[in-house]
Amino acid sequence: MRRPNKSRLHKCLLAIHLALLAACGAADKMAPASVDQPGPPPAPSFAHLAIVDAGPLAGLHFEHYGVNPTVDTSEQPESRFGLRADVASFGLAQLQMAQGALPDRASIRVEDFVNAVPFTPPTLAGQPIAAPVIEAFPAPHRPGYHVLRVSLFAAPKPAPRRVVVVLEANAERRSIVIARLRELAGQLAPGDELAVVHADGQVALAPTPAGDPQIEATLTTLRPRQSDRHAGLDTARGLRSATHQPIIVYVTDGLAHRGHPSFMALQTAASNHPSVRAASSIVGLGRGPYDDARVAQLAAATGGRYAFAGAGIDLAPGALVPAAAAAWDADARVVFDRAVVLRYRLLGHERHARDAEARRGTGATLSSGSPVTALYEVKLAKSSDGRPLGRLTLTASDLAGERLTQSVSIERAAVRPTYAAASAESRQALVAAALAEKLRGAYWVRGVTYAALEAQLGQIPAATPQLTALLAKARAVDTRGDAYAAQVPVAQMDFDHVPIVRR
Repeated sequence: MRRPNKSRLHKCLLAIHLALLAACGAADKMAPASVDQPGPPPAPSFAHLAIVDAGPLAGLHFEHYGVNPTVDTSEQPESRFGLRADVASFGLAQLQMAQGALPDRASIRVEDFVNAVPFTPPTLAGQPIAAPVIEAFPAPHRPGYHVLRVSLFAAPKPAPRRVVVVLEANAERRSIVIARLRELAGQLAPGDELAVVHADGQVALAPTPAGDPQIEATLTTLRPRQSDRHAGLDTARGLRSATHQPIIVYVTDGLAHRGHPSFMALQTAASNHPSVRAASSIVGLGRGPYDDARVAQLAAATGGRYAFAGAGIDLAPGALVPAAAAAWDADARVVFDRAVVLRYRLLGHERHARDAEARRGTGATLSSGSPVTALYEVKLAKSSDGRPLGRLTLTASDLAGERLTQSVSIERAAVRPTYAAASAESRQALVAAALAEKLRGAYWVRGVTYAALEAQLGQIPAATPQLTALLAKARAVDTRGDAYAAQVPVAQMDFDHVPIVRR
């Protein structure tokens, strides 16, 4: 009888152990291996392991991007976050819970939930790239920490738009395709134009002014189809106008497999998209088989926004058509002052790190009307003599191609004395983030109830209806208990360190 390979078994057990640590929020520190008895090579982190199980709804595929840990600024004071204003994860959660299923944890991206919350833009005059809004306040869910909100708003570029829809969908999805295209047409402003192109490059609707009866006549007879020939993006690029700002909306049902040669060709075509300097969005739709990871890769390749618009999804106004582009290849980073911020944790944006590591596409396109928000949990030093918390730096290319850099200080004056003193927008963003964290089973919100989140949202005037409805649905669907209760009672939680737990 063949004996098991102990070394291989040890490596497997170590990989499973590290995966469990990352799943609960990632260990802050790992004990170093003994110098006298070095351990096996480190196993891949959980953030590098794809989740191939489709989850509770057959045909859905998601990729798990891990969960950010809490970081000591003495070890790493710099943090980067993604600038794509994606909201797809929020729509996918609506779809799954509408069918009575708890969302697959891999489908939950915290930043998408936060970006689904509307924000009022500040005064944008005099900003070379974008106007930042920065605010901090005591964290209601993590004692000893503050929540730091950083929102970026691109200056609007008022001009008529030419929206070119590239359509890649199965004929069985015709009803949802037509319904969403009608909504899209209804979001056009006077002076805008609409064109529709099939994925194979055939033009179904030449550029037509908004409100023209020809748009409805075309949609009435439109028959979507799939094709192994992906010439739609090239055709869309050829429909540029000297008088209208180019907008490309790629609508897909996400059925083609990511390993298929046609998808590889499509991704290559998408990566060439920034050369036309067009604002873009990738819109997934459908109820049934859907490859979220595939469509997310397309969004990464274009640098555009990723939204999900399946049947039964209550979309926010303007969700389908992006505003005109204001900057290209945008990147943001925060460098914390070690003497002021002792520790921090970025809520979400794990996919940004994965995409950057895998070099999946370009930087983000900043468009007016689609602000991007990042939330941090930060632990502040007790005494810092009023010094700034750090510095936010944004780099991007303007419409002429010139590379610009904008840097602002995160002043101590941005720190509010109490949670109640924070703006309604910041508090609502935190509720959205906490809801996402609970749905993906994050360790830090295990003691936070849905009832508490509903109470917090109820204190916010004009709360987002979609967020209110999703929170109520989550409370009804999520019957899971505290997965960590047996190992670490809530009363014994140390909010600075993640314990080693077995689930």
